[in-house]
Amino acid sequence: MGEVHQAAAHGETARGRWGPRMRRYARFLLDPAPLRRSLYTALVVGSVLTAVNHGEMLLRGDLSQGLLWQIPVTFVVPFLVTMWGGLINSHPLA
Repeated sequence: MGEVHQAAAHGETARGRWGPRMRRYARFLLDPAPLRRSLYTALVVGSVLTAVNHGEMLLRGDLSQGLLWQIPVTFVVPFLVTMWGGLINSHPLA
């Protein structure tokens, strides 16, 4: 395998391991402020959506296997949407 192909296989580019854009994205994704904001949003929005979509079943104690994956996804989606929104608003993709 050539030198260029080996570097590409390990995430390296001609400008180094990561390009400047990827370093900015990584710094944003590891910054405590957006993580905290996204976790708060996920907690609030996920709780409301869970209550609206599954509240009756939860109050009855009717926990089906479907709920075991649906409820966590209900919290993960707002987290990811908030992180994505923060990323594209603070670091234009172009």
